[in-house]
Amino acid sequence: MRTPHAPHLVFGPVLCGVLATAAPAQIQDSLAARLPRATVAVLELEDGAAWARRLIALLETMPDPPQRLLGLRTLLPTLVRAATGGVALDDALTALAPKRVVLALVSNGALPEPLLIAETEDASGARTLRSALLGRLGARAFVDDGDGRLIVAADLATLELARRAYDGVEPRLALESFCTHAPRSAASLLVHVDLAAVRAKDLDRRSYGERLDPGARLLFGPLAAALDRARAVHVELRVLPRGAELAMTIDGSPLAEDPAQDDEAALLLASPRRARTLPPAPAGTLATLALDRSLAAPFVHVRTLFGAAAEAQLLGGLSIADALLRASFVDELLPCFVGSATLFVVAQAQGGNAVADDGAAAAGLRLPGFALVLPLEDSARAAELALRGLSTFALAANVERMRQEKLPYAMRVQRDDEGRPCIVFEPSEWHGAAPAPLDATFQPTLLFGATQLVVASTRETALATMAARVDAADAATATVQGDLLTLDPAGLAEYLTLNRELAVLDTVLKRGVPARQARRELDELAQVLRNLRPFALRLEPVVGSTTLRTELAWRETRGTEAGR
Repeated sequence: MRTPHAPHLVFGPVLCGVLATAAPAQIQDSLAARLPRATVAVLELEDGAAWARRLIALLETMPDPPQRLLGLRTLLPTLVRAATGGVALDDALTALAPKRVVLALVSNGALPEPLLIAETEDASGARTLRSALLGRLGARAFVDDGDGRLIVAADLATLELARRAYDGVEPRLALESFCTHAPRSAASLLVHVDLAAVRAKDLDRRSYGERLDPGARLLFGPLAAALDRARAVHVELRVLPRGAELAMTIDGSPLAEDPAQDDEAALLLASPRRARTLPPAPAGTLATLALDRSLAAPFVHVRTLFGAAAEAQLLGGLSIADALLRASFVDELLPCFVGSATLFVVAQAQGGNAVADDGAAAAGLRLPGFALVLPLEDSARAAELALRGLSTFALAANVERMRQEKLPYAMRVQRDDEGRPCIVFEPSEWHGAAPAPLDATFQPTLLFGATQLVVASTRETALATMAARVDAADAATATVQGDLLTLDPAGLAEYLTLNRELAVLDTVLKRGVPARQARRELDELAQVLRNLRPFALRLEPVVGSTTLRTELAWRETRGTEAGR
């Protein structure tokens, strides 16, 4: 009896390898093993009926689904009964869904052609599938059905190639050479990408890191370095009762066993071999971005990291910064900062009603607050240099704003009991027609603490961020290794609602859909976001591998929450 295995996604030898979800002895029985050698991409599913039921069950756990989804969920059994002459949904899934199915792209000419192979328990199941597919595809598909087997291709040449490979006449996809990763658990979906094969077929001989501009290299440099030296990428997707969990492992790393041998990618990392403490998040945080990046590396190692052209541009900017500070930016200001920066996106109280009585959102873009937390080694010295440089910068910036007929900013310096400054740039009061321009709503603020500097878009956001540190002084501190992104989907849904009319206008102009349809789609997206729990995306480089992990889950129902 054949041992079942989880569904898996396979990219063939031209682009990628295979993600095996079974032992080598089971690979020969995999449907993907019967594909022609010219296959470039494959999606394989084991027990289609079970997976259809699992997806339906997952949707049924959504606490507060949009009306259209709720209607579909309610009507689906009725629709199936009507379409099949009274067959129940579960029985219909058993009859129509194949035991195993692969959807592939086969390079049988200039462009890859789609190919579908399905296996059922008996020939009648294949004929049922054939009728269902031809009813949808008509003359656009070429079908070859056999005993419990169905092959559907876009052209006769691909169909013949697939049929001959299935019967063992043509060479098949060699899966064994790509089976290098054993499953870590009973996964729902496993993916394997053979990066060595991808690089071999890539006409662009530059590394992934070399293809990034300096800004993207700062954000994604360690990940690009891991992909450049990796042989394979393994992805594991698990379907949970109320959500899904994703884990990706790259068998390459920007870190070396010997720290002295680390290359330029590792220079970007601030503390790659140890966990670091995260600053506490202020109340109302919608998103957090914590990158394990050295603040000094982009300026000290600019030629090594970004090349000679970027170095020439940066040196020009640094000369201006040195003139404003009347000190060396690299040698005097940068040593005041240690560790990695953390960015918070914080909900702000909105003035007035966001939605008018007629349902149309108020004009203007409603933005949350932004706060960047920088760890400090020498707060007093950093404050001294910042005051010196910003005073000159404010004068020059306001001269330029007045030349452009814009209102100036007023720079105000307040000090706490210990003499640490809070530097606030206050925009002039707007007296024009609503809505005010965005630069009239920002209040850039620098708030210096004993061990951290908060750079925020408004004074209130800066104070809330600093207060969170004080309030959490006696609480357990959170730590992270690598990069971290956290999101509050429900909070983001509220800001999507606040800015709905601007988003509707953008959708209408870009897609040409009616405004009513655009509003409905955005409202449904916001409703789905409200159903999601806050989640975190973690990217962790360690010696030998890099991993990415996240989990998405529905919120508990109101009854469950009340019961607690």
